[in-house]
Amino acid sequence: MVVIGKRKYDFEFVKNFIEGEGYILHSTFYKTTSQKLEVECPEGNMFYPNWSNFYSKGTRCSCSKCKGDKISKRLRKSPEEIKETFRLRGFEVIEGLENYRNKYSTLKVKCPENHTYDTSTFNFEVGGCPICSGNKKYTYEEAKEIYDKNGLVLLEKEYINSHHNMKYLCKKHPFEVQKVKLGYLTSKNKENKNGCKFCHHEIKGSYNRHSIQEVTEMFEVKGYTLVSGDYKNRDSKLKYICEKHKELGEQETTVATLAIAEHNCKKCKSENMGKENSHFWKGGVTDLSSYFRGLPFIKKWKQESLKAYDFKCCITGKSESDIHVHHITPFSTIKMLAFKELNIPWKSRIMDCTKEELDLLTDYIEDYHKNNLGAPMLEEIHMLFHNKYGHKSTKEDFEQFKKEMEEI
Repeated sequence: MVVIGKRKYDFEFVKNFIEGEGYILHSTFYKTTSQKLEVECPEGNMFYPNWSNFYSKGTRCSCSKCKGDKISKRLRKSPEEIKETFRLRGFEVIEGLENYRNKYSTLKVKCPENHTYDTSTFNFEVGGCPICSGNKKYTYEEAKEIYDKNGLVLLEKEYINSHHNMKYLCKKHPFEVQKVKLGYLTSKNKENKNGCKFCHHEIKGSYNRHSIQEVTEMFEVKGYTLVSGDYKNRDSKLKYICEKHKELGEQETTVATLAIAEHNCKKCKSENMGKENSHFWKGGVTDLSSYFRGLPFIKKWKQESLKAYDFKCCITGKSESDIHVHHITPFSTIKMLAFKELNIPWKSRIMDCTKEELDLLTDYIEDYHKNNLGAPMLEEIHMLFHNKYGHKSTKEDFEQFKKEMEEI
């Protein structure tokens, strides 16, 4: 006998009450109100309420599965509502509506790019087409075909996923092994057409490239006559003749240099850099090393040296913002060679040189830098080199230092 409030109930009463509600009691005994009862609902689902809850709190009509079905039915969208959800984003439902139960049910849909795939309304709300986003799981053969369509030869023998960088050779530029993710190649928002950096430079260059007529006019504005017509990009070397100094014959420059330099002709530059005409002129008291180091060709030499090493340290291979360009032959040695080769007596200040001497020294040092690029080094590596070898080092010292650092 069990007591609830002031009433006492026995097993027979409990069983008759439960079965009178349309349920089946499978428990064979009853002792306390908190005892879990084994009950089968009218839908044939088993659940385990206690007598107190079943009798007093009205939970007898909602086993967990029935309750879930009722909630699902209440929240379930109609086929028309589901179609509208996909249509608003340009998608079309192809199959699955006839078996739709809830937001996790599988539907076959087609995206605006005509890709067909399986999804659910739940996944669709938080994502989109996995093929457009590069998240589709491809086979190795499918991946290889995509690389081939983009003009690339896949070098990998195994495909992991679309977010894994895979090695390839560009059919148009097969001289360097590169890497790109399959997800990038399948993305419709990619900036670079096929991932190849050389193809990208060509495409980007075509957008910014001047016409040959524009380049010709740029030379004419400075008083030069363009001789060479083999123009590809801003770094192409073009031959020209200075109308003021025709005796120099053909000279070379690039469109990039033409745009930033005040004078490109050697003689024009020399005339405007001599003594008080130069913006470096400080009454002649500046020492020659500081004067030469400040001339425009030094900046160009640094850029060419960095470019030759792909803007990376020649020792560590790292690309950082604090890279210095090291003179393999010390600058002081280059200056001494200039005086010796030109048979000019040693002088340390600008004011001690004649205009002709200064022009000859400048031309010699500029030509030396054109023919001898520097070695990019991280600042700490550069300091380490000079701490060990000082500022009177040789080319052999540089090679020895490089070998020692590579062995570390």
